[in-house]
Amino acid sequence: MSSKSLTILFTPLDGHGHINACHGIAEALRDRGHKVVFAVDIAFKDKLKPYGFEEEIHSLPKKPDVNPDIDIWADFFSKHGDVFKLSPIEIMEKFCAIGFTQMFDELKARDMQYKQIISRVKPDIIITDSYIASPTQTNSGIPWVWLYSAAPLTCFNDKRLPPGWSGIL
Repeated sequence: MSSKSLTILFTPLDGHGHINACHGIAEALRDRGHKVVFAVDIAFKDKLKPYGFEEEIHSLPKKPDVNPDIDIWADFFSKHGDVFKLSPIEIMEKFCAIGFTQMFDELKARDMQYKQIISRVKPDIIITDSYIASPTQTNSGIPWVWLYSAAPLTCFNDKRLPPGWSGIL
């Protein structure tokens, strides 16, 4: 086992579940002497510092028609929550089209910020917990890991398991 201390950059999707999944792994890495940095949205500013993690803050451009005090994803689910009352295949058709479009748009809007964060942090490894991996991260030449903490059943096509999105319903 190497005793070299690594700098590890976590880039979770903006959501408590994604950040919490990274937090548990980050604690174990921190306790082993590694430097852990989180790239998080401004809504999570100073939430991880008390646990001994550094933070790099990014944000989406402000939209004049959106209340800055409303969580983007809470607003998204309040607007599109009826989709989850449909059959699993209809959920996939409708939610993925709506949700992934929003995720792609947000990823594009943060692309330059991720480049700047990677340049400042100079991580040895990047761990991302998101539905979509950022090309800026995956093409950086830095080893990266895709942590998939949300709806893991969607990764399996096995009739013995519940439908992939059933945990959200």
